[in-house]
Amino acid sequence: AQEDEFGEPIAYDSNKAIEEVNKILYDMDGKIDKAGEMQDDFARIMVEQDQLISRAEEGYGAIEHQMEHDKVAVEQIRKKKDSSRRKKITICSLLILMVVVVALILALVIAAKVGLFAAFS
Repeated sequence: AQEDEFGEPIAYDSNKAIEEVNKILYDMDGKIDKAGEMQDDFARIMVEQDQLISRAEEGYGAIEHQMEHDKVAVEQIRKKKDSSRRKKITICSLLILMVVVVALILALVIAAKVGLFAAFS
C-alpha cells in the first residue's frame, strides 16, 4: 500500500476515484456541447456569408445594369448634342446666305437706280 508523507498507509477510496472520473466525463460532456454550439454557430455564419455573397452579386448585377443604362443615355445625349450643333451650323449658313442675297438684291436695285438716273440725265 502507498504511504503518505508521514508514513501512514493511504487507503484507496474508490468513491473518490469514481467522483474524479465523473467530473472528467462531465467536463468532457460540457466541452462536447460547447463544440456542438460552435459548430452550429459556424454553420449559421456560413449561411449568412452565402446570403451576403448572393446580395453582393445581385448588387453587382444592378450596378452593371445601371452602367449599361448610363452608357446608352450618354450616347443619346452625345447624338442630340451633335444634331443640335449641325442644326446651328445649318441655321447660321442660311442666315449668311440670306444676308448675301439681300445685299446682292440691294446692289442690283442701287445699280438699277443709278443706271436709270444716268439714263435720264
